[in-house]
Amino acid sequence: MVLRAQLGARAHGSELSVAIGRFIGRESLLEALEGRLAAGARLISLTGPPGSGKTRLAGRLAERAAEGAAGGRAVVLVELSDTADVAALPARVAAALGPGVDARELSAALAARGRLLLVL
Repeated sequence: MVLRAQLGARAHGSELSVAIGRFIGRESLLEALEGRLAAGARLISLTGPPGSGKTRLAGRLAERAAEGAAGGRAVVLVELSDTADVAALPARVAAALGPGVDARELSAALAARGRLLLVL
């Protein structure tokens, strides 16, 4: 299942970190995304113009998924904002999974994790 959520443009005076600030005005979209995760969505793609809140929404979704981690879903955030080379992606994901994870064995490492929310 794929859900593409197109966010409207919103002006921001400064860029907020995923872990900082309040979350305002996206509760219905957040609930819809949580519903898709609960229904077993394997991919959710957030798209929209710069400053529309994609990163903040993904971060809040990850926070709420982690809060409900008793259901067996781990959450791993892979920071890619400073990564320009797509070839570096497997190494960044492996590093986010923890020490000892080899980027060449990433598929096996991900499969061994079971239910996992990987936020890129």
